[in-house]
Amino acid sequence: MKVGDLVEYMDCSCMRNKEYKYEYYPSGIYGIVIGRDVTQMPTTRWHDGQISSDPDHRLRVISEASDG
Repeated sequence: MKVGDLVEYMDCSCMRNKEYKYEYYPSGIYGIVIGRDVTQMPTTRWHDGQISSDPDHRLRVISEASDG
C-alpha cells in the first residue's frame, strides 16, 4: 500500500473459522492512504473526514495510485 491508494476497511468476524483465524468482510467504508505512522501502519483519511492508522490486513486496496 502506498500514499494515494483507495482502500476499503475490512470488518472482522466475531468468530474464528476452522483454522482458528478471523475472517474479514468488506464494510463499504472507503478512504485514501495519506501516509504511514511511527509503527509503519498505513494512515488513512476516511470518507467522513476521520483519520486512523490500521494494520495492513484490515485494509483492501480498491484502486492503486499511479506513480509520478
